[in-house]
Amino acid sequence: MIDNLHPVFVHFPIACITVAFFFQLFQVIVPKNTPRNASLWLMGIAAVFALISSQTGELAFSSHSSLNAFQIEEVNTHELFANITTWGTILIFVGWVFAYLQGVQNRKVDILIFAFLSLLTMAVLVTGYLGGKLVHLYHIH
Repeated sequence: MIDNLHPVFVHFPIACITVAFFFQLFQVIVPKNTPRNASLWLMGIAAVFALISSQTGELAFSSHSSLNAFQIEEVNTHELFANITTWGTILIFVGWVFAYLQGVQNRKVDILIFAFLSLLTMAVLVTGYLGGKLVHLYHIH
């Protein structure tokens, strides 16, 4: 039962990271019209759910005993990008909170965070694509 929770949680980091990316894009383009810390809050939520998604994904994978070598390789690729996404989210969030608590908020920091969020958004979208492939193409649930 608990191994079926992975699909429930994975959508939260995907959505939060993607929306944080767009909020940060708007922060760079039109800083006066964008909520200052919306992206930061979204990244905090994404970090929590990325950890939960990672753990439930591990449980889901361990419940599959009949995967062939090709399917295992596909799962491992998905897991690699999931780990990049999870740890990237945590590192960006912790660094961002540290900068925020130090009072470092300026255009250069906003652009740097946007650059990191761009990479993280690509990682989470690749992870989601690979996960979708596992489910819809290889029928691994």
